[in-house]
Amino acid sequence: WLFYTVVKSYFHNNSIPWYDIMLSGFGLDEEGRTMHKSKGNIILPLDVVKKYSADAVRWWASSVKLGDDLPYSEKDVITGHRLCIKLWNASKLISSHIDEKIESCELREVDKWILSKIDHVIEKTTAYLDRYEYSKARTLIETSFWHDFCDNYLEIVKYRVYEKKDKAAKYTLYNALLAYLKLFAIYIPHITEEIYQSIFKKFEGYESIHISPWPEKMGIEKSDLGEICVEIISSLRKWKSDKGMPLNAKLEHITIFSLKNLKSIEEDIKNPMNVERIEFKEGKPEIEEKIIKVVPNYRVIGPSFGEKTKEIIKLLQNPEIAKRIDSGETVTEYKLCRDHISRIEKEYMAEGKKVDIITGKDYIIEIF
Repeated sequence: WLFYTVVKSYFHNNSIPWYDIMLSGFGLDEEGRTMHKSKGNIILPLDVVKKYSADAVRWWASSVKLGDDLPYSEKDVITGHRLCIKLWNASKLISSHIDEKIESCELREVDKWILSKIDHVIEKTTAYLDRYEYSKARTLIETSFWHDFCDNYLEIVKYRVYEKKDKAAKYTLYNALLAYLKLFAIYIPHITEEIYQSIFKKFEGYESIHISPWPEKMGIEKSDLGEICVEIISSLRKWKSDKGMPLNAKLEHITIFSLKNLKSIEEDIKNPMNVERIEFKEGKPEIEEKIIKVVPNYRVIGPSFGEKTKEIIKLLQNPEIAKRIDSGETVTEYKLCRDHISRIEKEYMAEGKKVDIITGKDYIIEIF
């Protein structure tokens, strides 16, 4: 068909119908074999579509680079199905707060953070697709949507739209969701069209998302303070999780030490993490550090020291020796170092109170 189409077009119209041609690989069975009726290993696409949707099948089919064969994997189809559900649920949450198209407003740092992230995704995705590297583009869009937007921005901004009807939050949600819909549309066209018709058509004016313009960068500069805000919240979430606390558990008091002025992101830390009071200080905290437990690395110690293992363990569990090792020293005639210790548990005191310490790239957090 390719040869005859080109020849007919050339002789009838003195032109060719296209300049680039994409040839995909074959869909294989779950064991990587070609599908044949005689082998009884044919998987009927319509059966999978009825069970999981056409979008979920398309998402699976776009998971390998152009020209590669692709073994069928129900698990990967389910991943596409879950993505569609996540996109629908996020859109449903956002739609209840979108009653107008805000053309411009003053953004907070965390708003700039997500929009600059999306700008990066648009730039990279466009470059990938221009080279027909659709599987790389797909991975980039999916990761940004799940991690940057749903896991972080949406959770941070909820209080602003529910409690304050915040204009900047609504502006950011509108533009972020619309950009993600357009990026996803070539992979999962049905769900993106449904959401576009429900939320954006009345504001954007295009009859379909599939004839609307490809997303353009919004020109938002990267926000270092927005990045720090997200990192601090992620650190506090992990700390609560490690302590077995609900993520909405109240924290009475934390102090954040940093060389940067973080006052502008205070509310976006306090509200999502339910912190009663935040203090910001420069420099480093004055804390007393006490080692309460040392767990030796038996896999390294045993083979290295043999019958002297018990003696080595006793040395490592000496708090003074463990402290020197933890600071990077190599100690004793046995040249003990951090490789010989699996874990060091510490207790911290500040202002006469026991505190927990979280250390990040640009900050240190004291939790009272």
